[in-house]
Amino acid sequence: MSVRDPDPHNLIKIAQRDFGDAKLLFENGRDPNAIFMLQQAIEKAIKSLLIKLGLVKNEKELRAEIRHYVASKLIKLLEARVYNCVERICGASSNEV
Repeated sequence: MSVRDPDPHNLIKIAQRDFGDAKLLFENGRDPNAIFMLQQAIEKAIKSLLIKLGLVKNEKELRAEIRHYVASKLIKLLEARVYNCVERICGASSNEV
């Protein structure tokens, strides 16, 4: 079984379609369905961002590690990335002094 690299551009296209569906549902008084489709659009957009930033390597990791907890995972991954950047900057500056 091969592990495919997810395409962030494809995920954004699907997210845009889901957002359009959410808007139509909302405009027609189908609020619960609109909210669900909006959640789907946001989830796909965040997954696309995670892939584009290189925080998720492949589809297997995306499915295993992220699943439907994309918002909390995004925050944790970004916090770790910021922490690593601060460590590199502080470590470099303290070594130079």
